[in-house]
Amino acid sequence: MIARASSCLGDSWCHAMFKIKYCHKIFDISEVRVYVVELLFLISSLYDMPIKKMGFGEDHVHFRVNIKLRSKPEAAKILKGITGKKLFEKFPSIKKKYFWGSGLWNPSYMLDNVGSDEKRIDDYIENQKYVINYWIPSVFDRWLFNEFAGSTCGPADTNRDGVVSMVELMNYIANWKAGSVTMVELMTAIGEWKNGC
Repeated sequence: MIARASSCLGDSWCHAMFKIKYCHKIFDISEVRVYVVELLFLISSLYDMPIKKMGFGEDHVHFRVNIKLRSKPEAAKILKGITGKKLFEKFPSIKKKYFWGSGLWNPSYMLDNVGSDEKRIDDYIENQKYVINYWIPSVFDRWLFNEFAGSTCGPADTNRDGVVSMVELMNYIANWKAGSVTMVELMTAIGEWKNGC
């Protein structure tokens, strides 16, 4: 879906590549890799930046993302900033062992417009060491924003008023961080908050 603002509209699909600082091979650790995928799912839905393909090398990640009307530096700051902060919160031992108190990502990054090279870029991403095949964006987008939000609110509607408020959503996100809510439950709550129950 094309993004709209008061005086403009547009889509901007980009090939993104973020590299780990000091080239540490942390994406060979499956728990780290899975958590980064979960974080990118969450960022994609909260900031309305759909991601279509994703592949990991041992020290970098490639994906296609629609940054819509955002500038490339703004999109990179959102994606890198949230994933870096949350990853170190969940795995403080990784920060201590590999990063000596510095950030997760190399300050350099690539966000290049896809244009007519979509197939070539997709082939390149699919040839990475770890390819994320279980995310089907068209189904994911429909599930998150439209069809599967349902006509009645789920457990995120704690006061049972038929609406998931921002406060209830933030509490649900806190529960997800604490591990008492799954990613699928959180995505359902985000869909209910965004579109109503």
